[in-house]
Amino acid sequence: MSSVLEAWRGYFVLEVGGWRELVAGWGELGERLSQQQSAIWELVETEATYCHMIRVITNLFLSCLCNLQNEQLLNDINTELLFSNIPDIYHTNLTFWKDHISRMVAEARRSKQPLDPTLLYDAFTNFKEIFKPYSLYCQQQTQCQQYCKERSHDNEHFKVYLLWCETQKECNRLRLVDILVQPMQRLTKYSLLLKAILKKTDIKEHKWKLNEMVSSSRP
Repeated sequence: MSSVLEAWRGYFVLEVGGWRELVAGWGELGERLSQQQSAIWELVETEATYCHMIRVITNLFLSCLCNLQNEQLLNDINTELLFSNIPDIYHTNLTFWKDHISRMVAEARRSKQPLDPTLLYDAFTNFKEIFKPYSLYCQQQTQCQQYCKERSHDNEHFKVYLLWCETQKECNRLRLVDILVQPMQRLTKYSLLLKAILKKTDIKEHKWKLNEMVSSSRP
């Protein structure tokens, strides 16, 4: 079956039908391997969705606020107190996607073979270094949440700005405070996603590599 690709969620391109569009003869795979591929695809797909939401913060909320401040509006709002280092977070995950996730998917597209999770070995065994910007973000997240709530209560213009941004379709009906917490949630989910892949993996070499990846990805 020929691959039908959709330009999905901004920068990301994924097969509409999931991993089965990548793998030749996918119907002949055993049940456990099929389940493993579904678990890997969950990591891929949720990473794309997560990156999209972080991009909403940088390209919608942050950009809109910066544009307003360039017009001498809402200059009393401190962008760092509100967003912390969210541009660094987005850059981190965009690089993670380009250098690791997309390469694994591209290899499966090229070879028509099942997705190989060990192609993510270098990324996850260097997890703490790659995801280092999350340390500052997580430390400041409580203060960011509180700052957002306080400004929405005492600044009517800020409240209007939030309301306009939050009603854009990219937000998917989520409030800024809901989106700001997603990096912390995503950071803790990587090891769980890898455990799900490991659980359905039978190749011995892949299992020990995945074990190392799980251990290294615990925040």
